Parts: sequence; C-alpha cells; structure tokens
Amino acid sequence: MHKRTLLSVVCICLTSLLALNTYAEDTKWIEGRELTICGKNTNIASKKYCRLPISLVNDDPDLKSVGDLSSGISIRFKTNAETISIRWQIHKQEPLDHLTPCAANCFDLYARPSSNQWIWVGNTMQQDEKGSCSLVIGGDGKMCDYELFLPLNAVVDSVFIGVNESAYLMTIQPNEHAPIVLFGSDRSQGFSASRSGLSTSALLSRATNKEVINMGLGNLANFDEIMADILVTTKPSAIVVDCNNNLTSKSIIERSIPFFDQIATVHSEIPIILVEQALPMKNAYNQAEYAEIKARNTALERAYKMLVASGLKNIYYMSAMAYKTNDVSIDGIHFNDVGLKEYVERLADFLSKISVKK
Repeated sequence: MHKRTLLSVVCICLTSLLALNTYAEDTKWIEGRELTICGKNTNIASKKYCRLPISLVNDDPDLKSVGDLSSGISIRFKTNAETISIRWQIHKQEPLDHLTPCAANCFDLYARPSSNQWIWVGNTMQQDEKGSCSLVIGGDGKMCDYELFLPLNAVVDSVFIGVNESAYLMTIQPNEHAPIVLFGSDRSQGFSASRSGLSTSALLSRATNKEVINMGLGNLANFDEIMADILVTTKPSAIVVDCNNNLTSKSIIERSIPFFDQIATVHSEIPIILVEQALPMKNAYNQAEYAEIKARNTALERAYKMLVASGLKNIYYMSAMAYKTNDVSIDGIHFNDVGLKEYVERLADFLSKISVKK
C-alpha cells in the first residue's frame, strides 16, 4: 500500500473514532430509568437493570450474578431528535467463547418509523466500561419510536439517552398486552446472537408485538423449586420453558411434575410451553451428542404426558427443531443469528396458534 493511501486510511479511521466519542455541547441527557423499560419483571422492586427478584436470589451468588445481567432489557422512547447519543457505565463479565464482544457489552439501537416496522439503526461498538457515542447524526427531525437494547452479558450501572437541546424526548406507553416470559438456558438468554438486538427475546418481541421478559439463566436454568418461585412472580400472557439441555433424562422426569404444578397453581389460565432441545444434524461426527439430546427430549415428552394426565390443561408441547444445516449454530449447540431467527419464527407461529385456540 502506498504511503499516501495508508495515511488517508488512518485519517479516516481517526475521524470516525473521534465522531464516536464526541457529542454536541448542547446535548440534553435523560437516564433510561425515566423512560419505558421493557423486558424486566414488573414485580422487581430494584431500580437496577436486573431481571430477577433480589429477595429470592440474594442467598445464591451465582443466580444473583446471572440475574444482574441486562440481557433482554431494553429502553423505549420517542423523539424527534436530529442527533441521538448514548452514554453508559457498565461492568463487563468474563469473555465467553460463544458470544461476540459486541453482543456481550454494547448497546443496540432500533427505530420504528411510520411504516411500523422496526429497523436497525446502529451499535455503540465500544468495549469500554464507561463511554459515549452518537448513533444518529443528521436525522430528519420527525417524531419516531426507538428501542435501545442493553448488553447481553454485562451489568449496567447507568445508561443515558442524549438528544439535541431543541428535541422532544419522551416515554412510550407500555404495550397493552401481558408479556411473554422466556425461561431457559443460553438460547433464552440470547446467546449466541451477534448483537443484543438480535437476541431471542428481541426477535420474539418484534415478531409478536409483545414485550418479552428474558429469564434466560444459562446453565443455571432447571426445574428446581427456586426457578418456579421466580416464574410465579411474573404476570405473563404465556411462559416458554426451554432448559432441557441443562437436565438429565432422570431429573426431567423427577422434577417436572412438582415444578410445573407450582407454576400452574398460580398461572392456571396461562399457556405454558415446553420446548424440546433442537436436534443437530445426525451424522458421523456427533452421534453420542445426538443420542443424548434425543434421550432428554424423549424424557421431556414423557413428562409432558404425565402432566396432562395429572389434570393440567394449560400445558403445551413444542417438538424439537431439526437443523436444516449445521450453519445455524457456532458450535453445534448455540444458535447463531440464522438459527435464532429460525427458532423464533417457529416459536412465534406456535404462540399464535395457541392464541387462536384460546
């Protein structure tokens, strides 16, 4: 590369970095808590961007640590700003092999113009625990709805929305529908989306036009009593349970009836959907893993039939999504953007059919 060309590239890069880290002096800021928070259980008294009731998880450091993550939480607002900036302070977690730094630690902005369809605007794309950048510059000044998705694997201390001084910045009224609760392991939490706006809960919210409460708890999600205690604190329109990969065939059978009995006692009219673990392609490279997943799914189906036989009428069953190609995951287990999109489309269709039934 010629020296002159190289110098030009460096100048362009430096200009871009300066634009990301500056904002107009007349910017006015509002903390996200003063706007509409979505994806958070309304029964959580804490003002933090956390997902689990502190009273239930305080004695369990691991559960509290996962519950403090902002995965699935978003901030909705309306503005006619020509410039929209974000200022934040977060605590990053240990890097994960199956999650991009962008999804783990960055903020993702979507807009909904008059077409009523959400479109992606931009990502903060910075790995600093404290920083700021402008995501909209030179907007048209028309009133528009926005949704800012918080990081999938960070603890958010604060996030401010900044707009030019002359602009309006206001809350959006909460969705009139009761939210969908998504309880499960990494897939429910949003791993391994490339950015937070492409997580399972974000995709499902846009597909159903309902708020989705992300109760994805990674490898901690199971059929233990404390998990049922957490779920009964919610006020949902449906509960999706997708944590089969964290359990053994034996524990699925042993724990399912008391677990779902406890939930159904409180949510007697709410659809509860049991989701099988997705099946990877059956080939010579993963026979043992394939057999293990099949065994867990067989146990879950047996548990479902036992629950129906016991008299529970609001239990539904979603069979395994078979991989059409191994390209839907990053490691044979965790869905990438392609896999998550396919999974959510199938789940949204399933939820729609239940709504018609009811």
